This record gives sequence, C-alpha cells and structure tokens, in this order.
Amino acid sequence: MTMALDLTGITNEREFYTDYYLGSELEEALRPVFARWTTADGDAPDSPLAAVRRCGAAWPAMHVELDGLTDPAARLECQRAWLRTLLDALGYAWQPGIREDEEGVTIPIAGEITRADGSPELWLIEALDATNELGDPLGLPFLREQLPPGDELKWTGDASLEDVLTDQVFAGEEPPRWVLLFHAGQLLLIDRTKWADRRLLRFHFDRIFTSGDATRLLPALAGAESICPRDGNNLLDRLDEGSHKHAAKVSEDLKYSARECIERIGNEALYYLREVLKEKVYGVLAPEDLSRECLRYLYRLLFLFYVEARPALGYAPMDSEEYRTGYSLESLRELALAPLDTERSRNGYFLDASTKTLFKLIYRGFAPQEQMTMAAAAGEEGGRSLVHTFEMKPLEGDLFDDARTPTLCRVRLRNHVLQQVLEL
Repeated sequence: MTMALDLTGITNEREFYTDYYLGSELEEALRPVFARWTTADGDAPDSPLAAVRRCGAAWPAMHVELDGLTDPAARLECQRAWLRTLLDALGYAWQPGIREDEEGVTIPIAGEITRADGSPELWLIEALDATNELGDPLGLPFLREQLPPGDELKWTGDASLEDVLTDQVFAGEEPPRWVLLFHAGQLLLIDRTKWADRRLLRFHFDRIFTSGDATRLLPALAGAESICPRDGNNLLDRLDEGSHKHAAKVSEDLKYSARECIERIGNEALYYLREVLKEKVYGVLAPEDLSRECLRYLYRLLFLFYVEARPALGYAPMDSEEYRTGYSLESLRELALAPLDTERSRNGYFLDASTKTLFKLIYRGFAPQEQMTMAAAAGEEGGRSLVHTFEMKPLEGDLFDDARTPTLCRVRLRNHVLQQVLEL
C-alpha cells in the first residue's frame, strides 16, 4: 500500500494543485523523479536531493547567525551566503541584476532563466526581512540595500512584493511565466497563470528540512529541472494537467454517485411512507418535490464532509473529542464501513437518528452548558462545570431547515440504505 506524501512545511495556498491530488496522486507522479536521485545505497551524492539535504543541515546555523544581526546589509550578506548554495542545489545560477518596468522602476532579481528567443521564463527574486520573524515575503518591500549603487532613486518604495509582482513584474510587456520568491525562511513558487487567484506553493524551511518527504518535494517541485528543463518538457505543467484531469474524474464520479444517492434516498422514503406509515403515495406526492428534498439531503452531507475535512474554516469543532466521536459525520462514515450482518443492524435507524441530530445541531447551533456540581449545591466555591466542551454557531439558512424537507422529516431511512449513501 502506497502511503501519502508527508507535506509538512509545504502550504498549498488556494489549491495551487488540488488538495486531493497532492495527497493521493502526487507520489506516483513524482516516482520517476525520485528514482533518478537514488541508488541502491540511498541518495545519489550528486543529485539535487543530496545537495538540498546538505543545505538543510546548514540552515539552523545560518538562522542563529542571522538572529544576531540587526544591520540590513549584514543580514542580506548572511542570508545570501546560504541562499546561493540552496539555489545552486535547485539548479539555478545566482546572477544578480536589475530589470526596469515601463515607468523605469527598478526590480532587483537574483537570477533569470530565459527562453530561446531571450524572453524571460523564470525570475529569482530575493526578499529581506529586517527582523528575524522571517514573515511572508509577499508582505515585505524591497529594501534600498538590495539595489545597486546609483539605482536608489528608482526604488519601489514601501510597496509590498505582492504589489510589485502584480503591478510591475506580471504587468510587464514580457513577463516571466514563473517566479521563485524567497528569503532565509521561505520559498514561494508562483505561476503567472495562477497569480490572479493568489494560488501558490509555499515552502517553510524551518519545517521541511525535518521532513523526509518535504525535503524531496522542494527540489522536485521548485527545481530548475522540473520548471525550466532544457528539453521543454515541463514537469509542473504535466502535474497541473494531471491535477485537472483528476479533478474532472472526481467530478464525473461524484455526479453518478450523487444520482444514485438521490434514487436510494427517494426510494427508501417511498418505502417508509407506503409500508410503515401505510400512506398512499402515487398521485399524492409529486416526484419533483421528493427529488428536490433528496438533493437537499445530499447537499447537507456534502457540506458536512467539506467543513469537517477543513478544520481551518473554523466551523466544525473537529478538535473536540466529544463532537468528533459523538456527533460528527466523519464518525458516522466510520460506522457505515462496519458490516451489517444482522436483521436488526440492517433495518435499524441508528444512522438516520444520528444524521437528523447532526442536522439539527448545525441549524440551531450549540453552546456549552453549565451544570451544578455537588460542591455548588453545598455552597462551595468553583462548583460549576461545563457539560459540553464544544460550541457551534447556528447556520440558519435554507439548507438545514426542516421546513424544506417536510417528507424526509416524516420518514426514517434504514441503516443499510444510509450506509450505501455514505459510502457513495
């Protein structure tokens, strides 16, 4: 079984590649690259991977030295001594120069790769953090110390490098396709075709050099061999194509799965109305109304899977053991994988009751409640404690409103049907 790559230290901002592709397919796509860098005894000593590992070993000492410097020029010299070795490991030549936009504003670059016709393909751009926070390079300006003597009057001033990229670099007459923006703490891989959405890959040096996979991924994704190969067979474009194809396949699979889910939920609702409630359904219940309710039910499940898979959104309290094990859709999915090998487990309604409880929790919200302990009852201090350890704000929209699913609120869906729906 192939394990997913460890992406520690790499931020896939706004899905430069789809998250699922990075987690599930990237390992296979990069296998030929990794194979070229290894021998029977381990890393090939002259490979980009071995060179990057040596840079990683030197990073902590550089960071300590940088921490003791306050003069911008001294800090620049310190980080450059290390950055030159890193860029060399990635296959880039350190060739400082300047470029001017149409208004004569100077843009210092650390190096460049050009196309056959001389137009720029990739620019290396260095940032300098005057503090040792080593924050986001995009939020930093160029400093006067980065400009050659005599060019200070053409300095971009306090403009952030994010604005410089937008207004000067990519707005030029012949802009580069790629930019590597870096300082002593981070490297950003930026593609002009994705910049409008601010989609990029961010490599955090303090973390990737302690992760075996991330150390491999840095040269594989940000190396010259992958971005600007001599034969023009760009690995990153192939990865991008693979990511798009995979996303299209997932969308196509989801379309057919969604259709089957709607049919299973609708048929089960009809079964319950007819066989359990003994109600007449044909000629009474409009098929389009039931289909709409089933679709809304499916959207509820998709919404919950999405927010629970992304704790950073701050909605589903997946860090709460109580929510995760007692209420979450993720816990129900795990239960849904269990075999239903008895009549009671197949035809019971545990999954139905659990999903309805969760839907109500989302719609109405949930706040921690205090309970009075025996100590409080006795008049002692500190006698109140929280019963529940998580909080959810109410999501009072149409999606989880029971009034929008009047038929499905009246029926119960058997475990074996909901199990199939959750699997799909």
